[in-house]
Amino acid sequence: MNQAIVIIAECRGGKPSPGTYELMTLAEKIRQAKPLPVKAIVLGDEVEKTSQEIAEATGASVLGIQSPHLKYYSGELYKDLLHQCLPEMNPAFVLVSQTTQGMDFAPGLAVRLGASSITGVNGMS
Repeated sequence: MNQAIVIIAECRGGKPSPGTYELMTLAEKIRQAKPLPVKAIVLGDEVEKTSQEIAEATGASVLGIQSPHLKYYSGELYKDLLHQCLPEMNPAFVLVSQTTQGMDFAPGLAVRLGASSITGVNGMS
C-alpha cells in the first residue's frame, strides 16, 4: 500500500481553521522531498460541507468521520477514531496543528501508533 501525508484538519464553527491550510502548505514542502499523496481527515458531528470545502480548496483526498459524539471535542475519542483509521491510510507523516486541541491528542495518538510526535515546527528547508 502506498504511503501518504495525512493532515488532521481542525475546524471551528463548521469551517476549516487557518491552521489546516498551513498544514497543507507544510505537506507540499514535504512532498518536494518525498512525493506522496496528501490526504486529510475531518472529525465532527457534521463534516460533509467542511470536507468538501477542504477538498475543493486543496485538491487533497478528504475522509470525513462523522458522529454526534464529536459535536464537542474529545481527545480520547479523537485518539480512538484516528488510531482505527490511520493504519489503513498508511501515513508516512501525520500533520496536526500546534493548538491546544492538537497538543492534547497528538502525543497520545503517536504512542498508540508507535510513532514520534514532533511539535513546534516553524519552518522546513
